[in-house]
Amino acid sequence: MENITINFILKDKEYIKIVKKDFIQISQAIKKVMGSDTIIKYKLVDVIEPSPSGKYLAILSKVED
Repeated sequence: MENITINFILKDKEYIKIVKKDFIQISQAIKKVMGSDTIIKYKLVDVIEPSPSGKYLAILSKVED
C-alpha cells in the first residue's frame, strides 16, 4: 500500500469548497496509476519551503529501503 501526501496553498481559504471536487479527480488519476489501495492525503499549508538547494520541488520522495 502506498501513501501520498499532497501539500497545497490557497490564496483564500474560502476556495477549499471549490477545490474539493478537484481532489476527487486528482485522487482518481493517482489511484489509476498507483493502485486503488493508495492512501492520498491533502494538506493545506501556509508555506511550502524550498529544498536546501533553494529549489522548489514538485515531488519529494521519502521512500525507505
